[in-house]
Amino acid sequence: METKPYGLYKKNGIYYVRFRNEDGKRQSLSTRQRKKTLAERVALQMYTEHMLSTKGNITFLEYSKNWWIYDSCKYVEYRNRKNRILSQTYVDVNRIYLQKHILPYFGKMKLKKIKREKIEEWHNELIERENLSPTTANHCLLTLKIMLEFAVNKGLLPKSPAKDILNFREEPKAKGIITIDEFKKLFDESKIESIWGGDLFYYTINLLTANTGLRMGEVRALQVKDVDLNNKIIDIKHSYRRKYGLAEPKWSSYRKIPITDKVVKYLKIIIDNMDYQSEDDFIFYGKDHSKPIDEKAISKHLYRALENIGISREDRVNRNITFHSWRHFYNSYLYEHLPLTIVQGLTGHKSKKMTLHYYHEGQKDYSQVYQILEVLNE
Repeated sequence: METKPYGLYKKNGIYYVRFRNEDGKRQSLSTRQRKKTLAERVALQMYTEHMLSTKGNITFLEYSKNWWIYDSCKYVEYRNRKNRILSQTYVDVNRIYLQKHILPYFGKMKLKKIKREKIEEWHNELIERENLSPTTANHCLLTLKIMLEFAVNKGLLPKSPAKDILNFREEPKAKGIITIDEFKKLFDESKIESIWGGDLFYYTINLLTANTGLRMGEVRALQVKDVDLNNKIIDIKHSYRRKYGLAEPKWSSYRKIPITDKVVKYLKIIIDNMDYQSEDDFIFYGKDHSKPIDEKAISKHLYRALENIGISREDRVNRNITFHSWRHFYNSYLYEHLPLTIVQGLTGHKSKKMTLHYYHEGQKDYSQVYQILEVLNE
C-alpha cells in the first residue's frame, strides 16, 4: 500500500492536511472541507503547491550548481540516457552562456521569482548593453529555457516563465561560394607551384574537401584506415576537436563518400610519402602523426592560394569565403541534380532545411555523383 506524504485529521468538523516541509518541520493547513473525499482532493493540491513554493525558494545560483558540467549535470545525464547524446562541446558552450550571461543577471534571484518580464528585459539587454549578436542572445535564451523547463519537470516550478518568449530575428551573413572558374584555377595541376607554393599537402586538403564537402573537423580527423583508394571511398567516422581530440561526427553523421580519380591520385601521394607507423595515424598531421594539422594553418594556405588566383583579402572577406565554403560548394552541385536523400547521405545533413541552407543556385547539370565531380575536375 502506497504511503502518502501527508495526512488528514479532523478538528471542529473541518479536515486539515498535515505534512513535513523540506526543513522537517510540521505544517498544518485547513482544507476547509467537511467531507473526506473532497478534503483528500484539496489536500493533495495544497501539498503539491506548498512543496513547489518551498522548492522554488532556492536561488537560481543554487539551482544552477553542476549545470552544464558534463559528468555532473542531471539534465545531460537525462538526455544521454534517453539516447539523445549531447556532445562535450555543446555542453561546454552552454556552460559559458550560463556563467557569462545568465548568472550575472539571475544568480541572486529566487527561482520562483524569475518572471517573464524579467527574462524579456534580460534578453534585450544582451544586445543593448552586452552587444551580443541576435544569434548569440538567442542561444543564451535557449540555454535558460532548457534550465527552467527542467525545473518544471523536477517539480521545482509549476510552469516555465520563459516558455513562449520569442527569439530575436537573425540575419546571418550568407556564406560565400567559390565559382567553377575559380575552382578550376585553384586546382590546375600545372600551377600547383605558383598557386600553392608547390605544397601538395594543403593542395590535397582543399581538393579533397571541395570534392566531398567535409567539415573542418572531419578533414583533420581522417586516418589512414579511413581511406579506401582502391574502391575510391572515404569513411567518415570521426571529427577532431581541439579540446577533446577524436569524437563522433556532428549529429552522429557517420557516412561513406565517393572520391574522384584526381582526389585518389593526390591522397595516394600524401599517404605514400607520410611514412606512417600505424593505420591510426592522421593523414593530414601536424608536428607528428599523432595530432592533426592546425585548422588555422589550413585556412592560411587556402587564403594565400585565393590571393594567387586574384581574390584579394578584401574580396574574400566581402564575399565571406572561408574553408567552410567548400561544404557549400559541394552541396550546391549535388543538390541541384541529385535526389535529396542522396545529398543528405553524402553531406551528413539531417533535414531538408539544412541542405537548402547550403544550396546556392546556378550550378551545371550532371547526372551522377562521380560524373558531376569527375567532369568538374577535368
